[in-house]
Amino acid sequence: MDGHAAYEQGLAMMLTKPANAAALFELAARANHMAALGQLGRMLYHGLGCHRDSMRAAACLQRATDAGVIDAGGVLGSRIIYLGVGGVAKDPERVAALCSAALPMWISQAEAGCPIAQTDLGWCFLHGTGCHKDVDAAVVWYKRAAAQNYVNALFNLAYCYSEGEGVTRDPREAVALYHTAAELGHSGAERNLGTCHLLGKGVEVDESQAVYWFRIAAEKGDDSAQAYLGYCYEHGIGIDQDSFEALLWYQKASDQGSNWGTRSIRFIVIQLSIAVENGESAAQAVLGYCYNMGAGVPQDQQRAAELFRKASNQNHPMAHLHLAKCYTVGCLAEADGSDAEAVRLFRLATGHGIAEAQHALAIRHALGVGVKICGQEAVRLCRLAADQTYGPSLAHLRYWSIRSHHICSVELRERVQLILLIGARLSERAGIILYNGAEPSLPHLASELWMSFCAALRPIDFPDRASLTSITPCS
Repeated sequence: MDGHAAYEQGLAMMLTKPANAAALFELAARANHMAALGQLGRMLYHGLGCHRDSMRAAACLQRATDAGVIDAGGVLGSRIIYLGVGGVAKDPERVAALCSAALPMWISQAEAGCPIAQTDLGWCFLHGTGCHKDVDAAVVWYKRAAAQNYVNALFNLAYCYSEGEGVTRDPREAVALYHTAAELGHSGAERNLGTCHLLGKGVEVDESQAVYWFRIAAEKGDDSAQAYLGYCYEHGIGIDQDSFEALLWYQKASDQGSNWGTRSIRFIVIQLSIAVENGESAAQAVLGYCYNMGAGVPQDQQRAAELFRKASNQNHPMAHLHLAKCYTVGCLAEADGSDAEAVRLFRLATGHGIAEAQHALAIRHALGVGVKICGQEAVRLCRLAADQTYGPSLAHLRYWSIRSHHICSVELRERVQLILLIGARLSERAGIILYNGAEPSLPHLASELWMSFCAALRPIDFPDRASLTSITPCS
Protein backbone atom coordinates (compact mmCIF):
# COMPACT_ATOMS: atom_id res chain seq x y z
CA MET A 1 0.00 0.00 0.00
CA ASP A 2 1.47 3.39 -0.99
CA GLY A 3 1.52 6.41 1.29
CA HIS A 4 -1.39 8.24 -0.32
CA ALA A 5 -3.67 5.18 -0.25
CA ALA A 6 -2.85 4.59 3.44
CA TYR A 7 -3.58 8.27 4.16
CA GLU A 8 -6.97 8.16 2.41
CA GLN A 9 -7.93 4.97 4.26
CA GLY A 10 -6.83 6.55 7.53
CA LEU A 11 -9.06 9.57 6.95
CA ALA A 12 -12.01 7.26 6.29
CA MET A 13 -11.44 5.45 9.60
CA MET A 14 -10.70 8.42 11.89
CA LEU A 15 -14.23 8.67 13.25
CA THR A 16 -15.02 4.97 13.56
CA LYS A 17 -11.71 3.12 14.05
CA PRO A 18 -9.10 5.55 15.43
CA ALA A 19 -6.59 2.80 16.22
CA ASN A 20 -6.62 1.62 12.60
CA ALA A 21 -6.45 5.23 11.39
CA ALA A 22 -3.39 5.94 13.54
CA ALA A 23 -1.67 2.82 12.18
CA LEU A 24 -2.42 3.87 8.59
CA PHE A 25 -1.20 7.43 9.17
CA GLU A 26 1.98 5.99 10.67
CA LEU A 27 2.43 3.82 7.59
CA ALA A 28 1.86 6.77 5.25
CA ALA A 29 4.14 9.02 7.29
CA ARG A 30 6.95 6.52 6.92
CA ALA A 31 6.51 6.96 3.18
CA ASN A 32 7.04 10.73 3.73
CA HIS A 33 3.37 11.65 3.25
CA MET A 34 3.36 15.00 5.07
CA ALA A 35 -0.42 15.36 5.43
CA ALA A 36 -0.50 11.93 7.09
CA LEU A 37 2.31 13.05 9.38
CA GLY A 38 0.19 16.02 10.40
CA GLN A 39 -2.81 13.81 11.15
CA LEU A 40 -0.58 11.43 13.12
CA GLY A 41 0.59 14.38 15.20
CA ARG A 42 -3.02 15.31 15.91
CA MET A 43 -3.82 11.78 17.10
CA LEU A 44 -0.64 11.50 19.17
CA TYR A 45 -1.49 14.75 20.94
CA HIS A 46 -4.98 13.58 21.89
CA GLY A 47 -4.08 9.94 22.48
CA LEU A 48 -6.58 8.81 19.87
CA GLY A 49 -5.97 5.27 18.72
CA CYS A 50 -2.45 5.38 20.07
CA HIS A 51 -0.41 6.14 23.17
CA ARG A 52 -0.51 9.87 23.97
CA ASP A 53 2.86 11.47 23.29
CA SER A 54 2.90 15.28 23.20
CA MET A 55 6.63 15.42 22.45
CA ARG A 56 6.29 13.26 19.34
CA ALA A 57 3.06 15.03 18.40
CA ALA A 58 4.89 18.36 18.39
CA ALA A 59 7.70 16.91 16.28
CA CYS A 60 5.28 15.44 13.72
CA LEU A 61 3.23 18.63 13.45
CA GLN A 62 6.35 20.82 13.22
CA ARG A 63 7.78 18.73 10.40
CA ALA A 64 4.46 18.75 8.52
CA THR A 65 4.16 22.51 9.03
CA ASP A 66 7.67 23.09 7.72
CA ALA A 67 6.70 21.05 4.65
CA GLY A 68 3.84 23.46 3.98
CA VAL A 69 0.86 21.46 5.28
CA ILE A 70 -1.38 24.37 6.25
CA ASP A 71 -3.76 22.27 8.34
CA ALA A 72 -0.87 20.89 10.37
CA GLY A 73 0.39 24.44 10.95
CA GLY A 74 -2.99 25.49 12.32
CA VAL A 75 -3.14 22.47 14.62
CA LEU A 76 0.46 23.03 15.71
CA GLY A 77 -0.36 26.60 16.65
CA SER A 78 -3.70 25.97 18.33
CA ARG A 79 -2.83 22.78 20.19
CA ILE A 80 0.90 22.77 20.86
CA ILE A 81 2.30 26.31 20.85
CA TYR A 82 -0.81 27.75 22.51
CA LEU A 83 -0.37 25.46 25.51
CA GLY A 84 3.42 25.32 25.42
CA VAL A 85 3.62 21.52 25.53
CA GLY A 86 5.74 18.92 23.79
CA GLY A 87 8.92 20.91 24.35
CA VAL A 88 7.61 23.79 22.23
CA ALA A 89 7.68 27.26 23.79
CA LYS A 90 4.53 29.38 23.91
CA ASP A 91 4.41 31.95 21.10
CA PRO A 92 1.06 33.80 20.88
CA GLU A 93 2.01 35.72 17.72
CA ARG A 94 2.99 32.56 15.86
CA VAL A 95 -0.18 30.82 17.03
CA ALA A 96 -2.31 33.62 15.57
CA ALA A 97 -0.37 33.58 12.29
CA LEU A 98 -0.61 29.80 11.84
CA CYS A 99 -4.31 29.65 12.67
CA SER A 100 -5.07 32.68 10.51
CA ALA A 101 -3.37 30.95 7.56
CA ALA A 102 -5.40 27.77 8.11
CA LEU A 103 -8.70 29.57 8.74
CA PRO A 104 -9.93 29.94 5.12
CA MET A 105 -9.36 26.24 4.51
CA TRP A 106 -11.08 25.29 7.79
CA ILE A 107 -14.11 27.50 6.96
CA SER A 108 -14.45 25.93 3.51
CA GLN A 109 -14.14 22.39 4.86
CA ALA A 110 -16.39 23.10 7.86
CA GLU A 111 -19.18 24.45 5.65
CA ALA A 112 -18.83 21.30 3.53
CA GLY A 113 -19.54 19.24 6.66
CA CYS A 114 -16.05 18.09 7.72
CA PRO A 115 -16.23 17.49 11.52
CA ILE A 116 -12.46 17.88 11.96
CA ALA A 117 -12.46 21.34 10.35
CA GLN A 118 -15.64 22.29 12.25
CA THR A 119 -13.91 21.44 15.53
CA ASP A 120 -10.73 23.35 14.68
CA LEU A 121 -12.82 26.34 13.58
CA GLY A 122 -14.78 26.18 16.83
CA TRP A 123 -11.54 26.20 18.80
CA CYS A 124 -10.36 29.37 17.00
CA PHE A 125 -13.67 31.13 17.70
CA LEU A 126 -13.68 30.03 21.34
CA HIS A 127 -10.23 31.47 22.00
CA GLY A 128 -10.25 34.29 19.45
CA THR A 129 -7.12 32.88 17.83
CA GLY A 130 -6.61 33.86 14.20
CA CYS A 131 -10.08 35.44 14.18
CA HIS A 132 -12.40 37.46 16.42
CA LYS A 133 -13.62 35.72 19.57
CA ASP A 134 -17.17 34.38 19.28
CA VAL A 135 -18.08 31.72 21.84
CA ASP A 136 -21.60 31.34 20.41
CA ALA A 137 -20.16 30.50 16.99
CA ALA A 138 -17.70 28.13 18.63
CA VAL A 139 -20.52 26.15 20.24
CA VAL A 140 -22.45 26.03 16.94
CA TRP A 141 -19.47 24.46 15.16
CA TYR A 142 -18.77 22.10 18.05
CA LYS A 143 -22.37 20.90 18.01
CA ARG A 144 -22.27 20.28 14.27
CA ALA A 145 -19.15 18.17 14.63
CA ALA A 146 -20.40 16.42 17.77
CA ALA A 147 -23.57 15.45 15.90
CA GLN A 148 -21.26 13.39 13.67
CA ASN A 149 -19.80 11.77 16.80
CA TYR A 150 -16.38 13.37 16.28
CA VAL A 151 -14.58 12.71 19.53
CA ASN A 152 -12.61 15.98 19.81
CA ALA A 153 -15.81 17.98 19.26
CA LEU A 154 -17.58 15.98 21.97
CA PHE A 155 -14.70 16.72 24.33
CA ASN A 156 -14.61 20.44 23.53
CA LEU A 157 -18.39 20.78 23.77
CA ALA A 158 -18.28 19.04 27.15
CA TYR A 159 -15.78 21.67 28.28
CA CYS A 160 -18.17 24.44 27.17
CA TYR A 161 -21.02 22.94 29.21
CA SER A 162 -18.70 22.42 32.17
CA GLU A 163 -17.50 26.03 32.19
CA GLY A 164 -20.56 27.78 30.76
CA GLU A 165 -18.77 28.96 27.59
CA GLY A 166 -21.36 29.92 24.97
CA VAL A 167 -24.03 27.82 26.70
CA THR A 168 -25.74 27.72 30.07
CA ARG A 169 -23.46 25.86 32.48
CA ASP A 170 -24.68 22.26 32.77
CA PRO A 171 -22.31 19.86 34.59
CA ARG A 172 -24.55 16.85 33.94
CA GLU A 173 -24.54 17.46 30.19
CA ALA A 174 -20.77 17.89 30.39
CA VAL A 175 -20.43 14.50 32.07
CA ALA A 176 -22.66 12.87 29.45
CA LEU A 177 -20.50 14.29 26.65
CA TYR A 178 -17.26 13.38 28.42
CA HIS A 179 -18.58 9.86 28.83
CA THR A 180 -19.39 9.56 25.11
CA ALA A 181 -15.92 10.86 24.20
CA ALA A 182 -14.30 8.55 26.76
CA GLU A 183 -16.08 5.55 25.29
CA LEU A 184 -14.54 6.54 21.96
CA GLY A 185 -11.10 6.50 23.54
CA HIS A 186 -10.33 10.21 24.15
CA SER A 187 -7.75 10.27 26.97
CA GLY A 188 -8.58 13.85 27.98
CA ALA A 189 -12.24 12.94 28.33
CA GLU A 190 -11.33 9.88 30.39
CA ARG A 191 -9.21 12.03 32.68
CA ASN A 192 -11.89 14.74 33.03
CA LEU A 193 -14.52 12.10 33.69
CA GLY A 194 -12.31 10.85 36.51
CA THR A 195 -12.11 14.38 37.88
CA CYS A 196 -15.89 14.74 37.74
CA HIS A 197 -16.33 11.53 39.76
CA LEU A 198 -13.63 12.59 42.21
CA LEU A 199 -15.10 16.07 42.86
CA GLY A 200 -18.77 15.29 42.32
CA LYS A 201 -19.16 17.63 39.31
CA GLY A 202 -22.28 16.58 37.44
CA VAL A 203 -22.33 13.17 39.15
CA GLU A 204 -22.28 11.79 42.66
CA VAL A 205 -18.82 11.47 44.19
CA ASP A 206 -17.48 8.00 43.36
CA GLU A 207 -13.79 7.63 44.14
CA SER A 208 -13.50 4.12 42.71
CA GLN A 209 -14.94 5.32 39.39
CA ALA A 210 -12.52 8.24 39.46
CA VAL A 211 -9.60 5.84 39.82
CA TYR A 212 -11.03 3.67 37.04
CA TRP A 213 -11.05 6.52 34.53
CA PHE A 214 -7.74 7.99 35.72
CA ARG A 215 -6.10 4.62 35.17
CA ILE A 216 -7.44 4.23 31.62
CA ALA A 217 -6.18 7.68 30.65
CA ALA A 218 -2.90 7.24 32.55
CA GLU A 219 -2.11 4.01 30.75
CA LYS A 220 -2.53 5.88 27.47
CA GLY A 221 0.12 8.37 28.54
CA ASP A 222 -2.00 11.30 29.79
CA ASP A 223 0.37 13.05 32.22
CA SER A 224 -2.39 14.77 34.21
CA ALA A 225 -4.21 11.46 34.66
CA GLN A 226 -0.94 9.85 35.76
CA ALA A 227 -0.48 12.54 38.39
CA TYR A 228 -4.09 12.15 39.56
CA LEU A 229 -3.64 8.38 39.81
CA GLY A 230 -0.43 8.89 41.77
CA TYR A 231 -2.32 11.20 44.13
CA CYS A 232 -5.05 8.60 44.64
CA TYR A 233 -2.46 5.94 45.46
CA GLU A 234 -0.55 8.29 47.76
CA HIS A 235 -3.64 9.15 49.83
CA GLY A 236 -5.66 5.95 49.46
CA ILE A 237 -8.48 7.63 47.53
CA GLY A 238 -10.71 5.07 45.83
CA ILE A 239 -7.98 2.45 46.14
CA ASP A 240 -5.67 0.99 48.79
CA GLN A 241 -2.83 3.33 49.74
CA ASP A 242 0.38 2.29 47.98
CA SER A 243 3.46 4.53 48.04
CA PHE A 244 5.24 2.42 45.41
CA GLU A 245 2.41 2.83 42.91
CA ALA A 246 2.11 6.53 43.78
CA LEU A 247 5.77 7.08 42.96
CA LEU A 248 5.51 5.04 39.78
CA TRP A 249 2.70 7.20 38.39
CA TYR A 250 4.17 10.46 39.64
CA GLN A 251 7.42 9.53 37.90
CA LYS A 252 5.61 8.77 34.64
CA ALA A 253 3.91 12.17 34.84
CA SER A 254 7.18 13.91 35.74
CA ASP A 255 8.95 12.30 32.79
CA GLN A 256 6.44 14.06 30.53
CA GLY A 257 7.09 17.41 32.14
CA SER A 258 4.31 17.42 34.74
CA ASN A 259 5.21 19.89 37.50
CA TRP A 260 2.64 18.24 39.77
CA GLY A 261 4.38 14.88 39.36
CA THR A 262 7.83 16.36 39.99
CA ARG A 263 6.76 18.34 43.06
CA SER A 264 4.93 15.35 44.53
CA ILE A 265 7.99 13.11 44.19
CA ARG A 266 10.21 15.68 45.91
CA PHE A 267 7.74 16.08 48.77
CA ILE A 268 7.47 12.30 49.22
CA VAL A 269 11.26 11.95 49.26
CA ILE A 270 11.57 14.57 52.03
CA GLN A 271 8.97 12.76 54.14
CA LEU A 272 10.61 9.39 53.51
CA SER A 273 14.07 10.64 54.46
CA ILE A 274 12.76 11.73 57.84
CA ALA A 275 10.98 8.41 58.39
CA VAL A 276 14.09 6.43 57.36
CA GLU A 277 16.06 8.15 60.11
CA ASN A 278 13.51 6.69 62.53
CA GLY A 279 14.07 3.18 61.13
CA GLU A 280 10.62 2.76 59.53
CA SER A 281 10.74 -0.25 57.19
CA ALA A 282 8.07 1.05 54.79
CA ALA A 283 9.99 4.30 54.33
CA GLN A 284 13.23 2.39 53.78
CA ALA A 285 11.60 0.28 51.06
CA VAL A 286 10.00 3.21 49.24
CA LEU A 287 13.08 5.45 49.48
CA GLY A 288 15.12 2.54 48.17
CA TYR A 289 12.79 2.46 45.19
CA CYS A 290 13.39 6.20 44.67
CA TYR A 291 17.17 5.70 44.62
CA ASN A 292 16.84 2.68 42.36
CA MET A 293 14.76 4.62 39.79
CA GLY A 294 16.32 8.05 40.29
CA ALA A 295 12.94 9.44 41.32
CA GLY A 296 13.41 12.72 43.19
CA VAL A 297 17.02 11.81 44.07
CA PRO A 298 20.14 10.99 42.03
CA GLN A 299 20.04 7.35 40.92
CA ASP A 300 22.16 5.20 43.24
CA GLN A 301 21.53 1.47 43.04
CA GLN A 302 23.98 0.66 45.84
CA ARG A 303 22.13 2.99 48.20
CA ALA A 304 18.85 1.45 46.99
CA ALA A 305 20.06 -2.08 47.75
CA GLU A 306 21.22 -0.95 51.20
CA LEU A 307 17.77 0.46 52.01
CA PHE A 308 15.99 -2.58 50.58
CA ARG A 309 18.15 -4.84 52.75
CA LYS A 310 17.33 -2.86 55.91
CA ALA A 311 13.61 -3.07 55.15
CA SER A 312 13.85 -6.74 54.17
CA ASN A 313 15.48 -7.52 57.51
CA GLN A 314 12.32 -6.08 59.07
CA ASN A 315 10.23 -8.40 56.85
CA HIS A 316 8.83 -5.72 54.55
CA PRO A 317 7.16 -7.56 51.62
CA MET A 318 8.05 -5.16 48.80
CA ALA A 319 11.60 -4.86 50.08
CA HIS A 320 11.98 -8.64 49.64
CA LEU A 321 10.86 -8.27 46.02
CA HIS A 322 13.05 -5.32 45.12
CA LEU A 323 16.12 -6.71 46.85
CA ALA A 324 15.59 -9.96 44.92
CA LYS A 325 15.54 -7.92 41.71
CA CYS A 326 18.83 -6.33 42.72
CA TYR A 327 20.27 -9.86 42.79
CA THR A 328 18.83 -10.70 39.36
CA VAL A 329 19.25 -7.60 37.19
CA GLY A 330 20.62 -4.94 39.52
CA CYS A 331 23.85 -4.00 41.23
CA LEU A 332 24.11 -7.32 43.13
CA ALA A 333 23.61 -9.60 40.10
CA GLU A 334 27.28 -10.58 39.98
CA ALA A 335 27.57 -11.33 43.70
CA ASP A 336 28.41 -14.87 44.83
CA GLY A 337 25.27 -16.91 45.45
CA SER A 338 23.08 -14.24 43.82
CA ASP A 339 20.67 -16.81 42.30
CA ALA A 340 20.13 -18.59 45.61
CA GLU A 341 19.62 -15.30 47.46
CA ALA A 342 17.19 -14.06 44.81
CA VAL A 343 15.16 -17.27 45.12
CA ARG A 344 15.09 -16.95 48.92
CA LEU A 345 13.83 -13.36 48.69
CA PHE A 346 11.29 -14.12 45.97
CA ARG A 347 9.92 -16.88 48.21
CA LEU A 348 9.60 -14.47 51.12
CA ALA A 349 7.73 -11.99 48.90
CA THR A 350 5.57 -14.79 47.51
CA GLY A 351 4.60 -15.67 51.06
CA HIS A 352 3.07 -12.19 51.27
CA GLY A 353 1.06 -12.76 48.10
CA ILE A 354 2.99 -10.39 45.81
CA ALA A 355 2.06 -11.30 42.24
CA GLU A 356 5.30 -10.11 40.63
CA ALA A 357 7.31 -12.34 42.98
CA GLN A 358 5.03 -15.30 42.32
CA HIS A 359 5.52 -14.85 38.59
CA ALA A 360 9.30 -14.44 38.87
CA LEU A 361 9.56 -17.64 40.92
CA ALA A 362 7.27 -19.44 38.45
CA ILE A 363 9.57 -18.56 35.55
CA ARG A 364 12.60 -19.76 37.53
CA HIS A 365 10.89 -23.11 38.12
CA ALA A 366 9.99 -23.31 34.44
CA LEU A 367 13.57 -22.61 33.32
CA GLY A 368 15.53 -24.11 36.21
CA VAL A 369 17.24 -20.87 37.29
CA GLY A 370 18.43 -21.23 40.89
CA VAL A 371 15.93 -24.06 41.44
CA LYS A 372 15.13 -27.43 39.91
CA ILE A 373 12.85 -27.45 36.88
CA CYS A 374 9.32 -28.17 38.05
CA GLY A 375 6.40 -27.51 35.72
CA GLN A 376 3.83 -28.19 38.42
CA GLU A 377 5.28 -25.54 40.72
CA ALA A 378 5.67 -23.10 37.83
CA VAL A 379 2.00 -23.42 36.90
CA ARG A 380 0.87 -23.27 40.54
CA LEU A 381 2.73 -20.01 41.13
CA CYS A 382 1.65 -18.60 37.80
CA ARG A 383 -1.97 -19.31 38.72
CA LEU A 384 -1.58 -17.48 42.03
CA ALA A 385 -0.32 -14.38 40.19
CA ALA A 386 -2.96 -14.75 37.44
CA ASP A 387 -5.67 -14.81 40.11
CA GLN A 388 -4.50 -11.26 40.90
CA THR A 389 -4.86 -10.39 37.18
CA TYR A 390 -1.09 -10.09 36.78
CA GLY A 391 -0.71 -9.69 33.01
CA PRO A 392 2.51 -11.65 32.34
CA SER A 393 1.20 -14.64 34.30
CA LEU A 394 -2.08 -14.63 32.38
CA ALA A 395 -0.09 -14.59 29.14
CA HIS A 396 2.20 -17.43 30.23
CA LEU A 397 -0.69 -19.62 31.34
CA ARG A 398 -2.35 -19.25 27.98
CA TYR A 399 0.91 -19.84 26.15
CA TRP A 400 1.65 -22.97 28.12
CA SER A 401 -1.92 -24.23 27.73
CA ILE A 402 -1.81 -23.93 23.93
CA ARG A 403 1.80 -25.00 23.29
CA SER A 404 2.12 -27.93 25.69
CA HIS A 405 1.70 -31.28 23.93
CA HIS A 406 0.35 -32.63 27.23
CA ILE A 407 -2.83 -30.61 26.73
CA CYS A 408 -5.05 -32.15 24.10
CA SER A 409 -8.47 -31.01 25.28
CA VAL A 410 -10.29 -29.60 22.24
CA GLU A 411 -12.65 -27.67 24.50
CA LEU A 412 -9.70 -26.06 26.31
CA ARG A 413 -8.00 -25.06 23.07
CA GLU A 414 -11.23 -23.56 21.73
CA ARG A 415 -11.77 -21.55 24.90
CA VAL A 416 -8.25 -20.17 24.82
CA GLN A 417 -8.62 -19.24 21.15
CA LEU A 418 -11.85 -17.44 22.05
CA ILE A 419 -9.97 -15.48 24.70
CA LEU A 420 -7.43 -14.48 22.06
CA LEU A 421 -10.19 -13.33 19.73
CA ILE A 422 -11.80 -11.26 22.49
CA GLY A 423 -8.40 -9.78 23.25
CA ALA A 424 -7.82 -8.80 19.64
CA ARG A 425 -11.18 -7.07 19.49
CA LEU A 426 -10.75 -5.27 22.79
CA SER A 427 -7.27 -4.16 21.80
CA GLU A 428 -8.85 -1.73 19.32
CA ARG A 429 -10.69 -0.01 22.14
CA ALA A 430 -7.55 0.00 24.26
CA GLY A 431 -5.70 1.75 21.47
CA ILE A 432 -3.32 -1.11 20.76
CA ILE A 433 -2.55 -1.15 17.05
CA LEU A 434 -2.79 -4.47 15.24
CA TYR A 435 -1.10 -3.88 11.89
CA ASN A 436 -2.91 -5.27 8.84
CA GLY A 437 -5.63 -6.59 11.13
CA ALA A 438 -3.48 -9.60 12.05
CA GLU A 439 -3.90 -11.17 15.46
CA PRO A 440 -0.51 -11.37 17.22
CA SER A 441 0.90 -14.71 18.30
CA LEU A 442 0.24 -15.47 21.94
CA PRO A 443 3.81 -15.17 23.27
CA HIS A 444 4.11 -11.65 21.89
CA LEU A 445 0.83 -10.21 23.14
CA ALA A 446 1.51 -7.04 25.11
CA SER A 447 0.88 -7.42 28.82
CA GLU A 448 -1.10 -4.16 28.65
CA LEU A 449 -3.64 -5.97 26.48
CA TRP A 450 -4.17 -8.65 29.10
CA MET A 451 -4.51 -6.02 31.83
CA SER A 452 -7.11 -4.15 29.78
CA PHE A 453 -9.59 -7.00 29.73
CA CYS A 454 -8.50 -9.74 32.12
CA ALA A 455 -10.82 -8.45 34.84
CA ALA A 456 -13.76 -9.17 32.55
CA LEU A 457 -12.58 -12.75 32.06
CA ARG A 458 -11.98 -13.68 35.69
CA PRO A 459 -12.25 -16.22 37.13
CA ILE A 460 -10.47 -18.21 34.42
CA ASP A 461 -12.04 -21.61 34.83
CA PHE A 462 -10.20 -24.04 32.56
CA PRO A 463 -12.20 -27.27 32.04
CA ASP A 464 -9.29 -29.55 32.94
CA ARG A 465 -7.37 -27.86 35.73
CA ALA A 466 -5.24 -30.95 36.38
CA SER A 467 -4.00 -31.04 32.79
CA LEU A 468 -2.19 -27.74 33.26
CA THR A 469 -0.06 -29.17 36.04
CA SER A 470 1.54 -31.78 33.81
CA ILE A 471 3.39 -29.48 31.41
CA THR A 472 6.79 -30.70 32.58
CA PRO A 473 7.52 -33.27 35.27
CA CYS A 474 9.44 -32.18 38.36
CA SER A 475 13.06 -33.23 38.07
